[in-house]
Amino acid sequence: MAKTKLHYFFSITNISLFLSNKFELVIFHNFTHFQQLLKNTTYKILLGRTDIVDFPKLDLFAIDIKVDTGAYTSSIHCHNIEVENNILKCQLLDPQHEKYHEKYFTFTEFAQKMVKSSNGISENRYLIKTEIFIFNEIHPIELSLTERGSMKFPVLLGRKFLSKKFMVDTSKKNLSFKNITLKI
Repeated sequence: MAKTKLHYFFSITNISLFLSNKFELVIFHNFTHFQQLLKNTTYKILLGRTDIVDFPKLDLFAIDIKVDTGAYTSSIHCHNIEVENNILKCQLLDPQHEKYHEKYFTFTEFAQKMVKSSNGISENRYLIKTEIFIFNEIHPIELSLTERGSMKFPVLLGRKFLSKKFMVDTSKKNLSFKNITLKI
């Protein structure tokens, strides 16, 4: 049975009726079968075009992010990038950013990848894996390190992170920060 959203559920004696989002009527003679359908149902959380999140492993809290469905990879502003003895060292955020704390971050696990920016120019970027705290949950995230100092938002969330977890509504803002969780 296809995964679907629950819209209506009716129980008449021992027969359960389920009306899906495609208005298909499914009859369950056993409530266990209905419970199994719910268990296999996937939901996506509604995310607005911007939000405020935490990166606990990086000691970065209340960071403004922008959703970029045109970008595959998520990115964070970074400068003073150096690799020495297979250790990546950098500073995150811009010195003018209110959350900037001059701390150097070091990463022993990192990769490099060619990434095409919004202006169409490909550049070799470092990728790190960390965690993001959004909608009261911690999720793993891969971030490319890039110069975003002239941009309003130090972090962009791309499709790789968003897919299978979130649906974007560009008319909304800061749903996670406001603790508004809408499952779709």
